[in-house]
Amino acid sequence: SATSINGLTFTMESGGRLPEGYGQPRAIKLSDGRVRLFANTGDGIGSGVSEDGGITFSAESGVRVSASSFGVTQLTGPSNIVRTSDGRWRMYFSDLPLPGGGPIPHSIHSASSSDLYSWSPDFGARIGPLATLSGNGEHPAAIANGDGSISLFYFRNDTFQLMVATSADGLEFTAESDTGLSSNVSMANDPDLVRLPGGAVRMYYNEGTEAGGRIYSALHPGVLPW
Repeated sequence: SATSINGLTFTMESGGRLPEGYGQPRAIKLSDGRVRLFANTGDGIGSGVSEDGGITFSAESGVRVSASSFGVTQLTGPSNIVRTSDGRWRMYFSDLPLPGGGPIPHSIHSASSSDLYSWSPDFGARIGPLATLSGNGEHPAAIANGDGSISLFYFRNDTFQLMVATSADGLEFTAESDTGLSSNVSMANDPDLVRLPGGAVRMYYNEGTEAGGRIYSALHPGVLPW
């Protein structure tokens, strides 16, 4: 982990938060002040919880979301976890792209929860060959908008675009657009979103190639359209 007072310059913290075997984490603060960290594991999405503000985490038993529920062997870490208009929580994720796998199709799915611990798979795919938006998508990030809609940002590995789609119910996405942040020369992937005081949205993303890259950021006013 790393901390920042302005969201742009970060200082690494010593030690690790979870042991080897967890990856692509997302953190959320619970109503009792604890922090839960969600991350991919060997067979789905697992979690750990911290009682000291996010420094020391204890791994929680089992998985929150099983990869086999979606007919795959591994999942990415979850998106930013969003509150839906019905008061539940929803996370988005894709099947896990593997190094050297090439531009094969990937699909984005979701799961919902009322307590941020027990999660139920949502039926169907949000993005991908079996969804209304049939282009492939991987490594999603999500954000709730002021009108109750949910926007998804995701990488398309055959066109090297970082795409965005918005849904009124967070389940069916019917229109998408290119953010313009990614190309085959400089691929932008693994987005993460933070809504700042005042409503603007900062996106952090990995920019680079298969050989490696760096973390960049981009700023948006935070109101539709993206």
